[in-house]
Amino acid sequence: MDSIVDYIDEEKDVLYVREQRKAKEQAQHLFVERSLLRGKATVEEIAEDCGVSVDYVPEIQRQLT
Repeated sequence: MDSIVDYIDEEKDVLYVREQRKAKEQAQHLFVERSLLRGKATVEEIAEDCGVSVDYVPEIQRQLT
């Protein structure tokens, strides 16, 4: 009997893709938070290093205060 695993492609599975995207966003969010708390980089540098928009960083900064 064939296993269903042979027929499922994780990279095309909607739930798998959604969870991967969510995990990436959470990692970026955490990286932005930690960078802001360190206070050694500019908003532009943090955005570039984290792979997010420059507008996203101040949003996270407001949440921290």
